[in-house]
Amino acid sequence: MVQEGSFSNKLRCSPHLALRRKELSCENQPGSTLGTTKAARFAAWGLAVIIIALSAVPAGLRPVTGAPHDFEHFAAYWAAGLAFGLGYQSRHGLLAFMLVGFAGSIEIGQWFVPGRHARLGDFIVDALAMCVGVAMASLVNQIRARLIWKRVSGTPPD
Repeated sequence: MVQEGSFSNKLRCSPHLALRRKELSCENQPGSTLGTTKAARFAAWGLAVIIIALSAVPAGLRPVTGAPHDFEHFAAYWAAGLAFGLGYQSRHGLLAFMLVGFAGSIEIGQWFVPGRHARLGDFIVDALAMCVGVAMASLVNQIRARLIWKRVSGTPPD
């Protein structure tokens, strides 16, 4: 039996290991990310629904921010990529591949919406933004794991 607060329990409850083994008992441990993972997943799927909804309405019904078109696309898809990357922390390469497919399907779906057009340029911006978001999430996860490892063990991992 591992004592609460012991080095072994803290190591067992590191974000990287806890998320891989789905140890919900780590939720109350210092440095645990299970709560933020759930929030990121909720945000990711919410952003995906918003992107789908805004892409499925005719252009006249879509809100206009006044920002450049490519910036709007990049910001929305980057936020979704970041949220998915933080919410699903393993296999970021596969996740990026799937999100590129999502961006492509959104553009293809616009062929069937009156007044909308599928554009290769939009797809490239969207896919790039999602990949940048996932890459940033991967970097954040690595830094977070290194800081927690350092706090628990006193030394960084190899």
